Amino acid sequence: KHIKEHPVILVGEMWFGLIEWMKESMLSRGLVSEPDLHVVTIVRSGAEAMPVISEAFEKFKKEKANGNQSGSGLRGA
Repeated sequence: KHIKEHPVILVGEMWFGLIEWMKESMLSRGLVSEPDLHVVTIVRSGAEAMPVISEAFEKFKKEKANGNQSGSGLRGA
């Protein structure tokens, strides 16, 4: 991998259709992989996004403290 992975947080219920379309259309054609979809988390509000952000930040801090520069912060959709 060439870039650090960070969570992609989509706020609102309208995103569920996009993810289903990505699974049906893009995943089946090999345009994305299953792990690509695990980067995306859909939440209904900013308050629901905070635990996702906090988890990714804590993971980043631990990796930085351990000298690991690969970064992750992934959480499945």
